[in-house]
Amino acid sequence: MHLGVLAPAARAYQAAGLCVLPARMPEKRPAVGTWKDYQSRLPTAAEVEAWFANSHPACCLICGAVSGNLELIDFDCAGEAFTAWSTLVNAEVPGLLDRLVVETSPSGGWHVVYRCTEPVCGNLKLAQRREDLDSPAEVMRFGKSYKPRKDRDGRWHIVLTMIETRGEGGLFLCAPSTGYQLMQGEFTALPVLTAAERDVLLRCAWAINAILPEPVDPQPGVVVDGERPGDDFNRRADFGALLQHHGWSLAHDGANQHWCRPGKMNSTSATLKDGVLYVFSSNAAPFEPSRAYSPFAAYALLEHHGDFQAAATELRRSGYGAAPQPVGDVDLSGLLPAATAPLLTFDLQTFAETPEREIAWLWPGVMPRGMLSLIGGKQGLGKSFLICDLAARVSAGQSMPDGTIHPPGKVLLLAREDDASCVLLPRLRAAKADLSRVCWSVFANTATGSPIDLAAHVHLLVEATTARAFDLIVVDTFAAFAPAGTDANAAQDVRLLLDALTRLARQTGAAVVVVAHLRKTGQGDGDPMDAIAGSAQMTAGVRVATMLDKGMQDGERWFRVVKSNLGKIDENGWTWRFHWPDPFTDGASDVPRIVWAVAGEDYASLDANRQAGTPTVDPSAIQEALAEVLAKGPRSLRAACDLVVATVRKANPRLRKGDVELAIDGLIEDRDGGVEAWEGPRGMRMVGLPGSQVESPEDKALRLAHENPDLSVRELMALAGCRTTTASEALRMAKSATGKANA
Repeated sequence: MHLGVLAPAARAYQAAGLCVLPARMPEKRPAVGTWKDYQSRLPTAAEVEAWFANSHPACCLICGAVSGNLELIDFDCAGEAFTAWSTLVNAEVPGLLDRLVVETSPSGGWHVVYRCTEPVCGNLKLAQRREDLDSPAEVMRFGKSYKPRKDRDGRWHIVLTMIETRGEGGLFLCAPSTGYQLMQGEFTALPVLTAAERDVLLRCAWAINAILPEPVDPQPGVVVDGERPGDDFNRRADFGALLQHHGWSLAHDGANQHWCRPGKMNSTSATLKDGVLYVFSSNAAPFEPSRAYSPFAAYALLEHHGDFQAAATELRRSGYGAAPQPVGDVDLSGLLPAATAPLLTFDLQTFAETPEREIAWLWPGVMPRGMLSLIGGKQGLGKSFLICDLAARVSAGQSMPDGTIHPPGKVLLLAREDDASCVLLPRLRAAKADLSRVCWSVFANTATGSPIDLAAHVHLLVEATTARAFDLIVVDTFAAFAPAGTDANAAQDVRLLLDALTRLARQTGAAVVVVAHLRKTGQGDGDPMDAIAGSAQMTAGVRVATMLDKGMQDGERWFRVVKSNLGKIDENGWTWRFHWPDPFTDGASDVPRIVWAVAGEDYASLDANRQAGTPTVDPSAIQEALAEVLAKGPRSLRAACDLVVATVRKANPRLRKGDVELAIDGLIEDRDGGVEAWEGPRGMRMVGLPGSQVESPEDKALRLAHENPDLSVRELMALAGCRTTTASEALRMAKSATGKANA
């Protein structure tokens, strides 16, 4: 593209309030490095001028709120559905199509662009079709490569997307980029559609859709008279009555019904066709956009918060799969036709009739399949490195630390605390993982960016695990995936989440591992099981619990099983160290990998001493050295420990740093130990001699304000050395307290 055409257009787009960026044609992505920042702010005129002063083949527009609720409807497959869609739009609202901005793309497709008075959701697939094939060989369609998949009947096929949107978080290349040509309207004069007008455009696209995904329907294996309650419900229930009971309304009737979510009027949030509800709206909780739901799946979400086991049990008690029976306040009469089959109250069977099965292990003694296990450890010990190492071993079929060999498996990392691109990926690569077998997710609503309730939406994990056949699922960490409002110290809250993860393990057969932090008071004062943060249900609810701890030598980590309901515990466990690659033999890398070893018998005695509170070093020597270190003033706990180790090792060269840390923890816990600890800047733990804690500017401002509420903000700032906002808030609180006292 000639610079004289692209640069003026980009300047005009920026002036019109559109987020315009230079783009690369082959990748169809911005040519500005990282562009996440521009999803929330417009580029400045100076930025646009600088970018397009250079030669670029294309420009792109960022959709969503940043560009005034900009949305694009993309007609792919050489635009084969554009004529049919246009006909439907013109028939329903004559003249609407003439207001839109329309352009063609290099592949023969069409772009329809507009703004909306209300926020637009993320990208949506609106219309798809299926093409059956004779073999699994890859095929080319409209310049793209497709790998066929098998359906439940064993037929090879591909799914082609004819119409989709680009909304919040999306982007598209546009004219005057090479190969793009405006056919109607201008981007600098985009029409602004009402929500109802936008709904017409989307609804006409949905009407062309020729294929729906398999509905979400993971059911527990509860069978009554040869039929699961959910299957019976899918066959007999009035789906429309269920939706109306929960506030949905029928917007358009017919073979392909259009339904509107609660809180909206005369718009399409989902379609109901052939007993399958396909949801489009990103605000139709508890349903997710671009997903299909059977009647049973919808019932479980709407009536039982996604607990499929509870839903199946209730349906069975209400007569699905058996005779109907009134139960409590539950009234399914509107959904349930009369039945006369006998009702079974309990699934009772003797142990003589119960088939016995052996425990399946992913890592014998450590990670059972189909069950829940736990890894606990302090922050900073390397738990994320550990799970990356284990994920790599499972994915690549490497031997486990105990030498166990297994075939390569698939892994799902639910990791919210570490960035996937710059943290987890390099660590997995350093551990020689098969990256094609390791998936990751922050388990969030991709349309809104909000976290999903792990307990209420565990069926989504069941669905993903069933489809991908994951062998290992790691939740890192338990606290990071707990829904808002969860009390980690409340047994009921913790048990709810653990039960959901247990169902995930049982229904899929995967080994589910939960990572948990330790209590702030440390783990050296008793049973390591008591060190796991939160309710005791954290350890009671898992079948195997392991602990990551500091080893006896500097840089060494100790990993061992501390609880098992499934067999004998190896008291020694394993140790590991970080190994930094040799640039001449292993290639240059800034990320270490883990090297394992078997822990010696002295580790079992060390653990026994820790649980019994037996000191492994001379506490008086530690106390004396610590007092000398802190005589010059408070220090961070880490720095104080390093200085104490350097001092005491002169007399005891074999002293272990981990033992020094435990001894200092003991002195802090002991009120007569002559050491105080407090939280310093940025959460750093500080230690010092009694009375050495420095008063923070915030505390000093509050104290001075209470002593003299008549101080001005400027005077208080000078006295306390604090910021304006801190001084203002302190004076406000002081004057408020004085007023209450006078009253």
